[in-house]
Amino acid sequence: MFGVAHEPSLTRLGITLVGPTRADVSPAAESTMWKESTQMRVSVSMVTYNHERQIAQAIESVLLQEHDDFDLELVIGEDCSTDGTLSIVRDFAQRYPEIIRVISGPENVGAQRNVARVLENCTGDYLALLDGDDYWTSPHKLRTQVEFLETNKDCALCFHNVQVVDEAGGVIEVPDMSSMALRTRLEDLLIGNYISSCSVMYRWGLVSELPDWWNDMQMADFPLSVMHAQFGSIGYIDEAMAAYRRHPGGVFSVQKPLRQMRAFMEVLRALDGLLDRRYHRVIKRSLRRLRLNIIATRVFEAVPALRPLLGRLKPFVRRIYKPAA
Repeated sequence: MFGVAHEPSLTRLGITLVGPTRADVSPAAESTMWKESTQMRVSVSMVTYNHERQIAQAIESVLLQEHDDFDLELVIGEDCSTDGTLSIVRDFAQRYPEIIRVISGPENVGAQRNVARVLENCTGDYLALLDGDDYWTSPHKLRTQVEFLETNKDCALCFHNVQVVDEAGGVIEVPDMSSMALRTRLEDLLIGNYISSCSVMYRWGLVSELPDWWNDMQMADFPLSVMHAQFGSIGYIDEAMAAYRRHPGGVFSVQKPLRQMRAFMEVLRALDGLLDRRYHRVIKRSLRRLRLNIIATRVFEAVPALRPLLGRLKPFVRRIYKPAA
């Protein structure tokens, strides 16, 4: 069973699921809940906490997905929000019981454990991630990625470009991905995370469990992408099909750069052991680059007049620490 190594099961933790689990459904009943047209299924993992103002848009963007060629399930981990988030997601689950299941518990478990318990209940052949404050902008996003992975068997995961939006949904930027290769490798990802969580799709089942250090980290999507990239290439689809929301309630995006870099370094050190130090040289170079960035950030914070130099230095640093071909 998928889960975090050495972690107790959901039932032992007192986790409540709104909607049926796969184990609860008999083969006869299952045929009435999920389409019989194909055995292929896409799972969407959604975690949410205090997203009362954004969660409906996130869920609706999943429900609008074209999925005639595959079955769709949305598993939502609601982590004891103090606002109206739980009421909203339960209402959607009651209206769409054939698609949506809600996982909640008696107490807040934190972001990493919330992700883990959702992943444990995803049953699809493919898995997409969508946080409760982000949303998808294209109704063919999932279909496009499924078709890509069905066609490109060498890829263990794929991703696409995104819009960065503000709290109201206004576009802040669309990252320039013109130089992004259509195929990248694990080594490239270890240098820096270029995959937005709301854009990724994995071949689900390649990773059987999460490492025992999972719950101690502050990042979920990056280590999950690295673990999958052990099994194949990373494919890129050159289309913006999601919106990544940057707002005061965001868990990671609003953290100060120094804290983000330290969190990334902590994950890299943990991944070094998980990967049996096979990529130690690449990780060592990436850690060195991050230390340099931390020093530079501290200098620019202390001397604001030097901040314009930061943008000029970043491309130079990336070139220095780019992994060898």
